[in-house]
Amino acid sequence: MSGVQGRSAIVTGAAQGIGLAIARRLAEAGARVMLADVNGAKAEAAAAALRDAGGDVRAAETDVASSASVARLVAAAVEAFGTVDILVNNAGGSGHVGIADIEDVTDEIWDAVVNVNLRGAFYCSRAVAPLMKANRRGRILNMSSVLARGVAGPVTTVGARLPYSASKSGVEGLTRQLAKDLAPFEITVNAIVPGLVMTEPGARMYERFTQLDPDLQARVRAAFNERPATGDDVAAMVLYLASDEASRVTGQEITIGAL
Repeated sequence: MSGVQGRSAIVTGAAQGIGLAIARRLAEAGARVMLADVNGAKAEAAAAALRDAGGDVRAAETDVASSASVARLVAAAVEAFGTVDILVNNAGGSGHVGIADIEDVTDEIWDAVVNVNLRGAFYCSRAVAPLMKANRRGRILNMSSVLARGVAGPVTTVGARLPYSASKSGVEGLTRQLAKDLAPFEITVNAIVPGLVMTEPGARMYERFTQLDPDLQARVRAAFNERPATGDDVAAMVLYLASDEASRVTGQEITIGAL
């Protein structure tokens, strides 16, 4: 079997934006997909739309920063599909308020951003690893960001950029070590590193970008070679890394939408 036909997948943060694009692409390729999102109603609506298009898709309200919630998610996926072959740790965020200065980062903001980005990826990976080890096959895809390398200048589409950068750097470290730990079980672990990715109207990145003044929009576009990537661009890479064709690709960080 090549591709992802018949495989079972969990995609977190899948109610909209990049996560929804990934879930749609996996479902179109024949994977059975569980959409996980903290907004359960929106996740179910997205799953219903994908089912109407012919996909075998379910939804689960999930807070990836809670190990108990993640355990329920994985149990629901196993009940629906029998196992989990593919995990896409897409859920994350930088908060709703732009913060440039360290002294303005409260304990609560730090914890909230680090928990959803790094703790969530750890919890989900830990929950599916025993299943993948038993099957001696698995694909874990973690979502990092070009901001893991830091950014100078004004806050643009990101919120609290210091904890966001720190947590995404942590995601890359998690990826590299987990790839080594799971390699003996034929489980690959890779990170995708999006730059500027413009998703559908209503999604977080789209709304934040369109609220910038025109001059700042132009500066952001120039920093990313003018043409933003799309959710489908990210989904295409996920589809490849989740497939059998990528069985020898692991421990990598692949940038999309930036030079």
